[in-house]
Amino acid sequence: MRPASVGRRPLPLWALLAEQVAFGIGSALLVRTLTVQAPALRGSVWRDGPRWFTVESGAWLLGTGLAFLVALPLLRWTGDRWTARDFGLRRDGWGPAVAGGAALLGLMLTVSHAAFLVLPDVMANAWAAYGVAVGPDLVAFLLFAVPLGAAFAEEALYRGYLHGSLARWHPAWGTLAAAVAFAAAHRFQGWVPVLTFHLPGAVLFGVFYQRHRNLPVLMAVHLLFDLAVFGALALVHLDPAYHPTVDSIGLSAGLALLLMGRAALGGLWQDAGNLLRGAGTRWIAGPLLVAAVVGLAEGVELLRQQAPAWPPRALGIALAVWAAGVTVSRRAPRRSPARPGSARRAPRGRGPGPG
Repeated sequence: MRPASVGRRPLPLWALLAEQVAFGIGSALLVRTLTVQAPALRGSVWRDGPRWFTVESGAWLLGTGLAFLVALPLLRWTGDRWTARDFGLRRDGWGPAVAGGAALLGLMLTVSHAAFLVLPDVMANAWAAYGVAVGPDLVAFLLFAVPLGAAFAEEALYRGYLHGSLARWHPAWGTLAAAVAFAAAHRFQGWVPVLTFHLPGAVLFGVFYQRHRNLPVLMAVHLLFDLAVFGALALVHLDPAYHPTVDSIGLSAGLALLLMGRAALGGLWQDAGNLLRGAGTRWIAGPLLVAAVVGLAEGVELLRQQAPAWPPRALGIALAVWAAGVTVSRRAPRRSPARPGSARRAPRGRGPGPG
């Protein structure tokens, strides 16, 4: 697996976490304000009701995207000195990335539609957790929430920023920490989908990102997969008679993509094995990092739900918190990255002679 930052001087772990706390709090305050300041959307597309997918959810998705657009330029001033390429926005390497993305999409489609057959009740409950009514709510969910919330916001947060930052400290544990945080955010669907699908899928997404550093391809894979799965679940919800047709189409599409991209998928599996072996180092700090990142994500989400909104001052407060994170990361000492061939030399002495 390629190193996360060749020639870079990674920040120490405490500085990375302090930077993420600052950006998380600032973004949560801004998103909270944007959420409560969107009364015009109430009742227009989303009907009021005790469901997960309400107007607040839609405004949160919009606010998350706007917060990233505001915060992204500030990342260039941090100690990490982010660039567009560091964030997964690159112009080269698109051929292998598209091939790997197609194979990854095929694998996920195959597994998900097989799960429809093996665990139909679990999948139905996962869909019911969203509480989306068939009709205008479903159309808005598929056309607005999935592209903006899943494809853009989740990939920008969990892969572009969280993975991109933590993997500079340690590629294996950074990938696992971002994956666990992503899976934990979906626990409202139930622990079976989280442990059997979201967590392994997030690890593979992280391995893909570590290999190709191409965020738009991952966004496209996430978008196509969610549209296919949610569309299939909606069809089955409308009429259970669609179940065999949906399963056969999904399995056929997934297997076809797997066959076309089997070489690229083999590279991902090899990288996944290297990642798991790499987790054998820093086996004390690594699990602590995972726990800290999940706790940070939970705390930011709680703040977003409970914090008061200050419309006139929200942007200023968010910018001040972000500036504090930038200052901390810029003043933090940096450690030199390990260079190939820089391992400790063996002591001089009699080496193994020619015999």
